[in-house]
Amino acid sequence: MSSTFWVIVAGVFLVLELVIPGLVTVWFGLAGIVMIFLAPLIRDVNVEFYVFAAISFVLLLLTRPIAKKYLYKNRKDDISFGNRTVGRETKISKILDEGIYEVALDDKMWRAISTDNLEVNEKVIITGITGNRLILEKKINKK
Repeated sequence: MSSTFWVIVAGVFLVLELVIPGLVTVWFGLAGIVMIFLAPLIRDVNVEFYVFAAISFVLLLLTRPIAKKYLYKNRKDDISFGNRTVGRETKISKILDEGIYEVALDDKMWRAISTDNLEVNEKVIITGITGNRLILEKKINKK
């Protein structure tokens, strides 16, 4: 393959990286840039492909941890589902079984578990998440 092919490959992957955030295709784009210079030295198309794959893999292994560290170092708030959910208040919508409940949260129904004996419409606090179930505790009203 010619260097022109690798210019196109590098361009496509780098443009995709701009469209798809999260360090997904940048490694292929960078490997494509390296292949622009290596392609004239390699005669076999299969070898070119394997060299491209190897360079991509090495770049991924060596630079992804460093890139993630620098990209996310200023991120002080972790907005994962768990961090947004734990501590919130909701109500029991339905009792499914002993210790298993259904609650509404953000317009979605969730299965929840609790060691407390809870009733329908009772206010609860979300204290954690295990798998796809919320962990609940009875809300204690302070006077």
